[in-house]
Formats: sequence, structure tokens, C-alpha cells
Amino acid sequence: EDRSWYAYVRVAGGDYRCSPREEARFLRDADATPFDSVVEVGTDVAMLDHQSLRWLQGAVTRRRSTLDDVDGPPIGWLERFGLARDGQLTRAAILLCGTEASRLRVKPTPIVDVRVYAARSDDPVPATQWVDRLVCDGNVVQALAEALGRLERLVPNPFALEADGVTRRAHGPHLPVLREALVNLLTHQDYGDGARVATVKWFHDRVVFDNPGDS
Repeated sequence: EDRSWYAYVRVAGGDYRCSPREEARFLRDADATPFDSVVEVGTDVAMLDHQSLRWLQGAVTRRRSTLDDVDGPPIGWLERFGLARDGQLTRAAILLCGTEASRLRVKPTPIVDVRVYAARSDDPVPATQWVDRLVCDGNVVQALAEALGRLERLVPNPFALEADGVTRRAHGPHLPVLREALVNLLTHQDYGDGARVATVKWFHDRVVFDNPGDS
């Protein structure tokens, strides 16, 4: 291989040649244009899942002090939030709301893999010995709903009443923390890494969140 430069990573006391995947990650990190802001040529709103887009629009509207017009053409709303330019979608728009076919065009691996283990995290159990699994193959909005639904069913919810003294508590006290961790997992992963998949591993004693990237 005849190259003018090589990339190395320091591990402990030594320097080691980077693998092609590590080199690609370093180049993505150094690029002035973030991976997800790149426009995918030849795309349009027909490549988005309508239900996911409406959910995203509703979520944005609820968090902003002014109401946004979500009844107009979707492309106008997408361009206002940097999810489209000149009628074409950015990778972020496809990752967030794309159909499965269009999302695979940007990220060929699933968004997140949720695995449930019938063991403690420190038990000598093979990594493949899970008892339940959810692989989220859709877009990020769909993955959030699916993974959160699975966590809601897994979190213990001992009987307790809400502040009104009448209504039963809807979910276990740990769910808000896990929901925040899941959102961080989906937000901060390196979607340009086509080899690794974000994982949520549920053990008896802990829940481990792991995502591709430095964050």
C-alpha cells in the first residue's frame, strides 16, 4: 500500500496503526460538515414515513414557545429546521423519519439493539445468551417508541399512587432516568459508523447503554 500518510492511535504505552474504520471515524470527526447535515442527492419527502414526521413536528411544536405551521408542505417545515435544502433531504431527516428503505441508504445497520439477559452483568454468561431481544430496524423516531415501550415493560412498577391519592402510578420510578439515557444514546451516536450498532443490555443488576462514537 503506497500512501503519503498513516493514522495511529495510542493505547497504553504503544502506537498502533488505525484500522480503516477507525481512520474513517477520525476523518468524520474532523470534517467541517457533520455527517448528518449532508444532503442526500435524489431524495424528496416521499422517502419519509408520514407518521414519524407528524410525531416529530408535534414534539418540536410542544417544546417551542411559538406555534409552528405543520399543516403546510412538509418540505417547507423541514427546510426551516435544516432537515432539507433545495427540496432534497439531509441525512438527518432520513435517519429521523425515513422509510426503512431510505434509512438503509444512510445507515445499513439497525438503529438500536435491545437485549435482555437472565443474569447479572458480572455473571460468566456468553454475550449471545440473551432471553429477549428487540432490533429496531426503522428510523430514529420509530426506534425511540419501540425501545421505550420495551423499557416500560421491563421496569418494575410496585403499586403506588400519584399525588392525587387516587390514580395508580403509571410507570416505575426508574423509567425517567432510562428514558433520558435512551434519548442520549440515539442523539449522540456516530451514525456514519456502518459496522457498529447501539445496544441496550438489560441485566438483573444494571442496564448498560453503549453507542458508536466518542460521545
